Amino acid sequence: MYFRALILACLIVSTYSAIWNLFGMKKCIGGKSLLYYNGYGCNCGLGRKYQLPVDDVDICCIRHKGCYSAAVESGDCKHWILPYFSIYKWKCMDKNPICNEEVNNSRNICATAICDCDSEFVKCLEENDFINMKPTCMIDMKVERNLK
Repeated sequence: MYFRALILACLIVSTYSAIWNLFGMKKCIGGKSLLYYNGYGCNCGLGRKYQLPVDDVDICCIRHKGCYSAAVESGDCKHWILPYFSIYKWKCMDKNPICNEEVNNSRNICATAICDCDSEFVKCLEENDFINMKPTCMIDMKVERNLK
């Protein structure tokens, strides 16, 4: 009974550690939590489709999604879901996330590609941070008006 619970816990932790790596990279660099960017502009957040960006932060999100797509299309990641669950190794040095290419390459090429995507994404967000404004996509605003 305890053994099964331990196995399940290990599976859950390893599955979600890829997402936590991205959160950890953002924490390493500093600034706002990734949760703040969910639903930002037209392209940031899960389920958002490519639309015209509202600003440079929105462009970071487009590039990140494009990087994941390129990893799948190139064959580095064999399935579209793998970028979201690929486990990779990295370290934080002087507020800079560094991918451990040697370890990641020995695991699989998808881990290396996704680590690089995530690292570039958090660096882009830091370079293009915003103050307290969270713009909404114009398409979302049109939909909201039509619903009222």
